[in-house]
Amino acid sequence: MRIVYGGSTITQQLVKSKKDIVRNTLLSKMLEIVEAIRLELHFSKKEILQAYINEAYLGNNIYGFEKASMVYFDKHLSQCDLLEQAFLISMVKAPEKYNPYKNPDTIVNLARMLLDRASRSDLKLSPLQKEAYKNKKIYLQYAENNVCAPLFCLYALSKACELFPDKDITKIYTTLDAPLYKDLLAVVRNSMSTLKDKNALHAGLVIIDNKTMEIIAMIGSVDFFDYGKGQIDATLIKKQAASTMKLFAYALALDKGICHTSSILPDVYTQFYSKVGNYIPKNFSQSYHGPVRLAKALGCSYNIPAVYVASKIGIVPLYNFLRSIGFDSINRSPSFYGLGIVLGNAEVTLMELANAYTIFPRCGIYSKANAIHKVVDASGKEYVVSPRKGISVLKPSTCYLISHILSEYKYKVEAFGLHSAIHFPFPFAAKTGTSKDFKDNFVAAYNSKITCAVWVGNLYNETLDNLPAVSGAGIVLKNVLLHLLDKGFPFENFTNTNKEIKSIKICLLSGLPATSLCPQTEYELYALNNVPKGLCNWHFHGKTTVPAEYAGWAAKKHYDVSQENDIRIIFPKNGAAFKIDTTIRKSL
Repeated sequence: MRIVYGGSTITQQLVKSKKDIVRNTLLSKMLEIVEAIRLELHFSKKEILQAYINEAYLGNNIYGFEKASMVYFDKHLSQCDLLEQAFLISMVKAPEKYNPYKNPDTIVNLARMLLDRASRSDLKLSPLQKEAYKNKKIYLQYAENNVCAPLFCLYALSKACELFPDKDITKIYTTLDAPLYKDLLAVVRNSMSTLKDKNALHAGLVIIDNKTMEIIAMIGSVDFFDYGKGQIDATLIKKQAASTMKLFAYALALDKGICHTSSILPDVYTQFYSKVGNYIPKNFSQSYHGPVRLAKALGCSYNIPAVYVASKIGIVPLYNFLRSIGFDSINRSPSFYGLGIVLGNAEVTLMELANAYTIFPRCGIYSKANAIHKVVDASGKEYVVSPRKGISVLKPSTCYLISHILSEYKYKVEAFGLHSAIHFPFPFAAKTGTSKDFKDNFVAAYNSKITCAVWVGNLYNETLDNLPAVSGAGIVLKNVLLHLLDKGFPFENFTNTNKEIKSIKICLLSGLPATSLCPQTEYELYALNNVPKGLCNWHFHGKTTVPAEYAGWAAKKHYDVSQENDIRIIFPKNGAAFKIDTTIRKSL
């Protein structure tokens, strides 16, 4: 015994397409029959057939034979030959299975079989016509030549309905740069083709114009017509953005004066205590780096220093800051996320991430990104969408320092090597994030002109094959930026326009202003009101002495460890020579 499907009449199929009836049950069949009888009592067979022709689903969100003919063949149904008409009819049985963009040859064979059966009944075909249709090829119009950025269009439509809920909207003018979108879609597709062996099947991209806060590119899927997951918008789904969230904590700490750019942060085994239990973070490399300057900790994306900074800020202030810059998806209590929020344990969308990153090139001003220029209602009246008013959330000096750290590769080289995908030949600030078990790749980046965010992953909830973000999402980002460079897009240096930045020569180990005894030094940038105090006291008498909390790390380096109550003369240094000013009166 076998189960046979496909017993519905055309009238019943029309009922299915018009009524929201659960299929394949006895009750649904009875309802279909009743509705079908009602239709046949009021309409002729010809009228019912015409309605069915206009309503039949033909895949890829296309309803009706006329619309399908325009999309698939770029011509009206009346202009189609018999094979093309049979091609469309053959899709009706299972439009998702017989997707013309996936299985065109299968549908052509079905169409030829249909014509052959028809020619043996009522359809009169000459031997010459039969031979012609047997060998004729069907040329499909590629879907995306007809539908540009379908997921962005749906997003813009939803935003238009939010902004103008009471208007009968007939036209929407969006911010999308259509030629740029088409170019970048090809770039993303080509990039993803190199990552398939890592089980990276899906990607999302958002680009925002920093000046206008307009979304100029938004790719939610590399193939909208992939019935697996192609119609899920990857820019709007919630994922753990991992280390891309760290810079918000560092920025807040700099802004509040909790740390400066060379503050020494502990990258050692550390337990952070809370009401819900101890939290013991580990680095991606499973190793420790001892005392690390803030700029290097951010550039190299070390986990433990980031959690330490978050603990100094406090979970609630950090949580409130993230909420203030548009992370609406972070909607559980602060205690639910704990200190792990700085490592990206909260699920956010790629759109939220891109939007939040714009505060840095915009000198600390947050504003919601916009997808719409204007809408037109049924009467022809236009409604212009004005730019949203921004709010100041960070000092300009803080934003400049973060941009400096993330665009200067010297802060990243120890963790990422000399030849990573985020080592650009032009100034561009970038931060990667790889979620636990390699589930998701994120990278967010910006310069003065645009902010760009990329997600790479697998919407089947499968892990990637040991693919870190720098080698996944980072590759996509680099190819996107190189394409923009090739098209003449300007890549300008970050500029400090507020004159609130100071350069100081520091010791690379202690992070303090350097002395002649410091073996490794470089110049670091600071906000004028947030600079290190004193001089380096870690190098003395030819020895290197570090604080006691780094004892384990110091032993491997053969450094001395300072004692808690050890008292030393810091100034003057031993052997220093002084000259007495003879102009000073002896009586003084």
